[in-house]
Amino acid sequence: FKTEHWKIGANGELGDVVVSVTNAPAGAAQAAKPVITQKGCRYYPHVSAIQKGQTVTIMNEDDTLHNVHAIADAGKGKSLFNIGQPVKDMKTDKAMNEVGIVKLKCDVHPWMLSYLVVLETPYFAVSGEDGSFKLSDLPDGEYTFQAWHSRFPQPLTQTAKVTGGSAEVNFNFDATQAA
Repeated sequence: FKTEHWKIGANGELGDVVVSVTNAPAGAAQAAKPVITQKGCRYYPHVSAIQKGQTVTIMNEDDTLHNVHAIADAGKGKSLFNIGQPVKDMKTDKAMNEVGIVKLKCDVHPWMLSYLVVLETPYFAVSGEDGSFKLSDLPDGEYTFQAWHSRFPQPLTQTAKVTGGSAEVNFNFDATQAA
């Protein structure tokens, strides 16, 4: 098995990019509760996002032992939790109360990893394989958008004006800067 780092679209678009608004007004929390599944000795999805204080569910759909080892700061910080899931259909619910990038890994299968980005703002999305994303209910105004991908050391930022509920934001990651 190989660790998945890239989701590339037909025309070179980059998937699994977390796009968020860094200077957004307060808004209603996103209703979606992310579910991360261990299946076929992989984490699905590879990248998820959640608002601070919300709960993520992690499930084991394999007939084998997995563990969920969550490490702050994209794997460079403290261990947040390390929970074994020895049987199929086990699930763990965890409230995520600290903003940052959490690396989820399985210590039993070292190629298994996933990222969970915990944000203050309710205005965020994860791009699809075609690079597209949609942020809903963002009021009109000028905002700073941030794009994060696990293989780039620094997120990209761009300012755009939302008018009539829409704006176009494009990020261009430089492949030579990838880790």
